[in-house]
Amino acid sequence: MLEEFELFVEEAYRLTNKSFCKNYLNIDVGFSPNRELDTSPHIEQLESYVLHFRKFLQPNDRVYVYRINNLVRTYIKNSENEINNFNLEHWTIVFNTLKHLLNVQSLIGRFKIDMKLENYSDLSFSLLEIFKIKTYGDLSHLDRQKREIHLKLSSNKTIEALYRHEYYSLLSEGGELFLEMSELITTLI
Repeated sequence: MLEEFELFVEEAYRLTNKSFCKNYLNIDVGFSPNRELDTSPHIEQLESYVLHFRKFLQPNDRVYVYRINNLVRTYIKNSENEINNFNLEHWTIVFNTLKHLLNVQSLIGRFKIDMKLENYSDLSFSLLEIFKIKTYGDLSHLDRQKREIHLKLSSNKTIEALYRHEYYSLLSEGGELFLEMSELITTLI
């Protein structure tokens, strides 16, 4: 179990030390109509960050946050030694904040736009769905349906701006929460 904790800490630090995180997540990304002022990251930086970020959201990965949450709770419950430095209440708050962030409804659904999307009656996506649409429909081209949704969302300038903003916001806030979780885990190692 400690091996998984060490891996989670290592991966969270690797994620938040990428140039994309350092250069672009602390500014408003991509809303400038003037190309000279465009603050959008280079595609290589985005892809590198996203490739690493998605590890935390994939159930088959060792650093999957829900798996790590279960391991932390099991470790605390089964620990024979008193764990003085670990704050389970703070961990729970951070983990629940992450769950809320992933499941919060996107602003995109608030716009009334005629967009015919297969298997979607409206545009009420969670931020996790926005992440998957952008990642698997644009950056990796792995999913035909997500590609179709990505193209529809990108075809309207207002929606595309919200779409990008919410995507980058999730990357930023999620990365910060992964890092905060890793800092809490260091008290267990």
